[in-house]
Amino acid sequence: MNTTAIKKEVHVRFSGGKVKPLILLMSLSIFAFFILVGFIRSISQNEPPAVVTPALTSTTTTAASTTFPSKPNPPVVTRPTTPVTITPSGLAGIGHAVGISAGGSLSRMSLSDMNAYLDQMSALGVTWVRFDVEWGIVQYNSPNNFDWSNFDDLVSAINSHHMNGLGIILFTPAWARNPSCTGGAKCPPNDPQQFATFAASLANRYKDKGIHDWEIWNEPNNYDFWATKTDCVAYTNLLKVTYPAIKAVDPLAVIVSGGLAPENTDNHNISQMDFLRCIYANGGKEYFDVFGDHSYTFPSLPSDNKTNIWAQMSVTSPSLRSIMIANGDGAKKTWITEFGVPTNGPNSNWYVSEARQAQMVVSSMNLYKTYDWAGPIFWYTLRDNGTSTNTNENFFGLIRADGSLKPAYTTLKDILSHGI
Repeated sequence: MNTTAIKKEVHVRFSGGKVKPLILLMSLSIFAFFILVGFIRSISQNEPPAVVTPALTSTTTTAASTTFPSKPNPPVVTRPTTPVTITPSGLAGIGHAVGISAGGSLSRMSLSDMNAYLDQMSALGVTWVRFDVEWGIVQYNSPNNFDWSNFDDLVSAINSHHMNGLGIILFTPAWARNPSCTGGAKCPPNDPQQFATFAASLANRYKDKGIHDWEIWNEPNNYDFWATKTDCVAYTNLLKVTYPAIKAVDPLAVIVSGGLAPENTDNHNISQMDFLRCIYANGGKEYFDVFGDHSYTFPSLPSDNKTNIWAQMSVTSPSLRSIMIANGDGAKKTWITEFGVPTNGPNSNWYVSEARQAQMVVSSMNLYKTYDWAGPIFWYTLRDNGTSTNTNENFFGLIRADGSLKPAYTTLKDILSHGI
């Protein structure tokens, strides 16, 4: 450093000419005094001295910053890195809940009608919707073509309404049936593996949309749904190939056995208890996570006696529960995937008044609340299908065909508002 040059510059600034050493010393002392005072004041105000850093040059233009209230970071949701098998004990969290069994009409609605339907469900207070996924709608012509449009819209609508979805995988397209079966779409698949392949494609498509619950067929013990004669062994074989196919693509999937209809064993149908025994006898125990049941009792109330179909779930000896326990399945839940009652039809012995329908809600819910072995219960259904009295199927709704509410709707809404 050139000290001579520094001294010369100081000499010129303070005097404009020659400066005496004493005057120079006094000037430097005064300057130092003011620096010391400033330093002391900064300490007394708890202000750290300024740190001068080199300026950083940025090639990115940024907008002026705005301060927002701080929010906690959202939880990070991660998927398992290794396959996880849902066991009965893992299903303990899926306990009491109420849903609507909407059937096959829901996926065929326009998007606006679909959302209006789910709006009514939300207003009622239910949290689950059970819907049909007909194989033949997606793969009508061949195993190589898929049309998911109906179900893409439905799954999006279910998610936007914050509902849980239980999809029923059922029915068979013409190309996949045994040619000798005359039951149309309700014929079982000629090759169960083709059904399983479709089920796996379905589960894989919607697993990231939050749909993990799948029911395999509907009322397979009723020949109206397993044409033209029920076959428990064939149904068990269907479970045996479908269960692992779905689990392979979605280890978090919950597989519900097809909800069984209240039938007697005869030349065409098989009772619920006989059908369940047959599933176990043919090695089906490991191929369902949840047992599905349809516990219709109309025109009687569930609480009317201790031997009706409702009581056969757990009260009678034997019962569906006792059969499960005897086969080591006591930890598995039973989901009541359909329950309800019509309010009109061609035969007065097989429907009830609207006031009686509301009583049915109270009776069933009072009993259901006491069952620690029960998962969700699904009311069949939300709205009447029509006004023709040629069939009681038109009158199972909690809402009339014209959109007005039956007493059962307001009764169930009140129950749900108080929690179950």
